[in-house]
Amino acid sequence: MEQDLLLQLWPVLRTLVGRTMRAVWEDAFPQLASRTRAAA
Repeated sequence: MEQDLLLQLWPVLRTLVGRTMRAVWEDAFPQLASRTRAAA
């Protein structure tokens, strides 16, 4: 459930964190990066 929420909110959350944090999270969870590309 938390994973679904994170995936849903990531396009907004990634704009609120720094570039380094965004890269760390997207490297750790590749589905976040693919979700962002799909939303763009």
